[in-house]
Amino acid sequence: MRILAALGGLLTASSVAFGADILIPGPVPVALPAVPLLYNWSGIYIGGNGGFGWGSSTATTTISGGFLNGATGSGGVSGNGGLAGGQIGLNWQINQLVLGIEGDMQWSNQRNTTNMVSCFGFCTFTETAAIDWFGTARARVGVAFDQVLLYGTGGAAFANWTDKLSASAFGASANVVSLSATSWGWTAGGGIEIGITPWLSAKAEYLFMDFSKTTASAPIAFVGGLATETATIKDNVVRAGFNLRLPAGPY
Repeated sequence: MRILAALGGLLTASSVAFGADILIPGPVPVALPAVPLLYNWSGIYIGGNGGFGWGSSTATTTISGGFLNGATGSGGVSGNGGLAGGQIGLNWQINQLVLGIEGDMQWSNQRNTTNMVSCFGFCTFTETAAIDWFGTARARVGVAFDQVLLYGTGGAAFANWTDKLSASAFGASANVVSLSATSWGWTAGGGIEIGITPWLSAKAEYLFMDFSKTTASAPIAFVGGLATETATIKDNVVRAGFNLRLPAGPY
């Protein structure tokens, strides 16, 4: 009986031990693929830019009063030069569609200087036509390919232009007439913007600007009278810059 009891105890212990070694497999963890975070173009941005502009103007000038009373003249001028400025804007992204508004102000060195020698060769008349500054207020519509944004843009434009005639003789010079006015018009163009970090992007764009006829008048020194000029300006701008952005959404 004791032997049977001992065998029974041994079999019971062996069964418990054997059962303890049996492992029931649990669910195998599966690594989920990382979801790419698409670049977020929404938000307010501010930045700077620099570039080059080239344009043309046509003007008609009439003189009333003074020694040259009734004289008229017309002609065209082409000028070019560097430019620099800043922009501020707002983007709103809907899937790949990016809608926005942008305004900018630019200093401009676009000008053309013409020297005219007269007065029997001992004096020189110099005329300088220039765009001194301009700005735009535009809408932007673009398509985003993650960190690359292609866009078209258009809106209003305004520019300050000057036309100055000066005379020099025997080492001295003086202004004869200085005309200045601000013209309004429209602008259209397009560009590309590339996201470098979530808050920094770089861009390059082209703009065409067409300004309506604008009239300016100024007195003429030495000979008296009043010069009145009506000018029309067309301008082309290529520029590159950067934007610092405050995104509207998380990354």
